[in-house]
Amino acid sequence: MSSDVLTNKCTAIKYLVSKYDQLTGVPGSTVVCEIGKTTFTISKDNDGISLNYTSQAHMDFTYICTTKQEFESFVATIFI
Repeated sequence: MSSDVLTNKCTAIKYLVSKYDQLTGVPGSTVVCEIGKTTFTISKDNDGISLNYTSQAHMDFTYICTTKQEFESFVATIFI
């Protein structure tokens, strides 16, 4: 993997985690953001944080977690 690809992957991960951080302590809020052609919706409710996006293969994914570490681990798997 080239250093440009790794830099872009790290930047994308940090960007989504920063959006997660915007929701901390604000139940019922939602942030919508885009990376490339992919739209991500991050929502906070009483049970945790959910991340919804549609993959390049047009598959709809929703991931729900309760900790920031779980969120970061999952986000790292999106950008292969």
